[in-house]
Amino acid sequence: MKAFVVSCALVVSITSWAAGEETAGKRGHFLTPRELAELGDKSDSRSRSCGREDTMVGARRVQSAVLVLAASFVLAGQTSAQTPGEPREMTVLLPLLSVTLPAPLARVLSDYELAWRNKDAAALAALFAEDGFVLSSGVPPVRGRLQIQKQYTGKGGPLALRALAFAAEGSVAYIIGGFAREKGEPDIGKFTLTLRQGADGRWLIMSDMDNGNSRP
Repeated sequence: MKAFVVSCALVVSITSWAAGEETAGKRGHFLTPRELAELGDKSDSRSRSCGREDTMVGARRVQSAVLVLAASFVLAGQTSAQTPGEPREMTVLLPLLSVTLPAPLARVLSDYELAWRNKDAAALAALFAEDGFVLSSGVPPVRGRLQIQKQYTGKGGPLALRALAFAAEGSVAYIIGGFAREKGEPDIGKFTLTLRQGADGRWLIMSDMDNGNSRP
């Protein structure tokens, strides 16, 4: 951008100079009677000749200015293309900090981790409300404890859950979090849990939605 501005300024300067030279050639000065007599009939032809020469000189200088501008564009493009090593601004997403859950909500995550590690589909299903949902990526929704147990049968392994945000109002709550294979490792995915409090005060999962942090 700077090269473009400098080039434009240079062209304006050269063009103005060329125009000034041409005007100066036509301006002349006042002649004395003697000078007029000496010039005689030659003055007309000389004036025509000078006019043509001044016009040609001005045209050549304007043409030079255009060539300077074109060269500046080429140099600017080369400068831009020859600086791939310059540091570029990059957006780096830092890991979000975990938040501490109240004990009744924290129990939901710890019970989920334990059941998943043990590949205990029945224990996982028991964490859900009777009409709860599992909303896994790439498959249709699953609803109800029986269907959830079938969905989770044979599945499980190392799992570490952490909360990023939560809220509770009356008998409804939510937890937004991330998950990894082991505690302290980078998250490999994220999840949202919506919760409903039962008559016994226990929080049950109404919906469980998760997906990975990388494309399959």
